[in-house]
Amino acid sequence: MAFTMEQKIGPPGKHKAMLSEVQFVNGQFGPACRWVFEISDGPSHGMELLKLTGVDPRLGTNLGDLLASLYGRELRKGDTVDPASDLVGKSFEVFATPGSNGSGAVIQTVRPIADN
Repeated sequence: MAFTMEQKIGPPGKHKAMLSEVQFVNGQFGPACRWVFEISDGPSHGMELLKLTGVDPRLGTNLGDLLASLYGRELRKGDTVDPASDLVGKSFEVFATPGSNGSGAVIQTVRPIADN
């Protein structure tokens, strides 16, 4: 049986990407959210960029900060948001830096694109 290796994780850099999925997973430190962005243009079209956050939506946590970035506004105590239904399928500008082991990419910033 033969296998053909493919690269599915996108490279570092600035990309236009669609939020394609939000998954709840068991991460290294417990429950986590995996945010899957599919690159939608350029030579990396179809590759994915991933972001892992905690599940604590408080302001100032990595999840709280990502939600504010995804919605493009400051979120306040008491705000209720549902990114799976509000944002999946929307386009974002995603900036990723090289992964610590020299492969893959780590999402640093996400900004909504006005044409959503």
